[in-house]
Amino acid sequence: MISPLAKFMPVSKAPPDMRAHAFEKVSRAIGFVAIALPLVCLIAGVIRFIPPNDLQNSISHFYYIHFLGDFFVGCLIFNGILLLFMFHTNGVPVPGWQNLSSRESLMMRFAGVSSIMIALFPTGGPSDS
Repeated sequence: MISPLAKFMPVSKAPPDMRAHAFEKVSRAIGFVAIALPLVCLIAGVIRFIPPNDLQNSISHFYYIHFLGDFFVGCLIFNGILLLFMFHTNGVPVPGWQNLSSRESLMMRFAGVSSIMIALFPTGGPSDS
């Protein structure tokens, strides 16, 4: 069975160890961004970048803070795009990822779409909570 993405994704001619190394770097980037998002929001509150009465009840409400809103949306879209397309290898085995089931791959893509949707359709705002 050929995935619908196969016609858009070129087949890699890199050796398997290089593909595995690249996939590992992308996985680490996703994790780094996911950990950095709440930490940056917390640090911004601690150093008083955010006025004390504007400290948010939900991480989604940081969308409405001037600088942090852009950072929030950028992190979510970055992770969403990587999760959508990262594990698609056109059937070329990548060491460490060849044991992913189709269910796991589907859930990663669902998480990617969800991340992008959260960025594009924010909450009602801090005053609505």
